[in-house]
Amino acid sequence: HSDHIGNNNLFLKAKHIVGFSVSFETKYYIHPFDEGKEFVIDENVKVIPTPGHTLSDVTVLVNSTAKQTVAVTGDLFEKVEDIEDPNIWLD
Repeated sequence: HSDHIGNNNLFLKAKHIVGFSVSFETKYYIHPFDEGKEFVIDENVKVIPTPGHTLSDVTVLVNSTAKQTVAVTGDLFEKVEDIEDPNIWLD
């Protein structure tokens, strides 16, 4: 959410996705992530809903050319002890 971002002024042509909110230039709207809908950026990058720390958490999935996927997440672990107990985060 918006308290975890900064320097957006450096990315004037970017679409900004903060939780379920999407903004681009003068346009602003709510994407239906709560309905399970992905936000596709291109054929290799998409944003998916991953409710967790807040209900509006999202994750960016990047498919590399090596057929591997990287997940860019936020607030996955709040403290070191959370990593040690996979029952908290492993589904």
